[in-house]
Amino acid sequence: MKAIIEKLKIIDKKLWILLGVVVFIFIFGLLISSLIYSINSSNRSYADVEATMKNAAMDYYSETENKGSLPEEGESVSVGDTVLSEGGYMKPLEKQIKKHTCTGKVTVTKKGINYIYAPYLNCGKTYKTIEFYNKVIKGAVTEGDGLYQSTNGYVFKGDNPNNYISLDNRLWRIISIDENNTMELVSTDYVELVIWDDRYNSSETSQTGYNDFAKSRFKEIFEEILKNNKTKYHTEVILPESLKDTLIPVNNCTDKYTLTQTDFSNCNSRNELNISAINASEFISASLDAECKTPKNKECQNYNYLSIREEAFTVSGVSTNNYEVFYVGTTGALQLTDANDNIGFFPVIRIPDSMMYVSGNGTKDDPYKIR
Repeated sequence: MKAIIEKLKIIDKKLWILLGVVVFIFIFGLLISSLIYSINSSNRSYADVEATMKNAAMDYYSETENKGSLPEEGESVSVGDTVLSEGGYMKPLEKQIKKHTCTGKVTVTKKGINYIYAPYLNCGKTYKTIEFYNKVIKGAVTEGDGLYQSTNGYVFKGDNPNNYISLDNRLWRIISIDENNTMELVSTDYVELVIWDDRYNSSETSQTGYNDFAKSRFKEIFEEILKNNKTKYHTEVILPESLKDTLIPVNNCTDKYTLTQTDFSNCNSRNELNISAINASEFISASLDAECKTPKNKECQNYNYLSIREEAFTVSGVSTNNYEVFYVGTTGALQLTDANDNIGFFPVIRIPDSMMYVSGNGTKDDPYKIR
């Protein structure tokens, strides 16, 4: 009997030790979980806080009493972080970022039928929201490949400037920044099997088509892409879905040019759709060759990142007849072809000045990322 009691005491002692270990592990786990939760909840990433501010502002302006404060076309209004937190639309910034003192606001701009919300967070020397255009402009150069100041803004030039940007994990390149700080981008993805225009041309007595962009099949294809984000023959998504409500009219010039034209400063017609292709003058502007002055200069293919050895339409017709259009040929230079030719193009879009810089240096391996 005594032996049995002694064995029970040993078992009882082991159980108490085991129970103590279990309790210790449980309490330690709670402490770790609490610490992780505290870090995640009180010191969220700046990008997360900016996203919270944006969503809060959208909720704020969705309220009936605040809708009247939304801006008119081309105008902007702002709502501060205090208004958003006191209204219950989000937690105060000091509870979201405890390590630093921050202030914030959300600016709302109306572009067409869309309202574009841009959150700004200022945490002093620690962090400050950077507009994407400001980030890019700071890298402007005066020689070599890069961003050059122009009459109406900035334009990228050279063989391989650092102008890559990733949108929905697909690469685009920045063409230019205008005086309103909006950016024109061109995709690196090719859209094939496109006819510029195939109407019967009475002056040519054939189906050569007409080189008037406003009445072209090319424009109809752009309209189809805006509706379906695809074409009849190109079934992959063409435009970045994440920017569907953010894109603004490209507004690049669709005038006709002569082969010897050197002045492209005036423009009588523009593509007001949210998608386009490059025009002949943009191709010329991208070259660093001093002899590249007119559409007929073969030197324009030199030191020019837009000189891709793949046939690609521009939106430009030639002014000396009513059926030929400019395209970038396999030699890399501008050439003329009948509008009813079957080639392809590289899509062009424009993003507003409200886009914010996230990361990247513009190289192909580390492209810019925005939100």
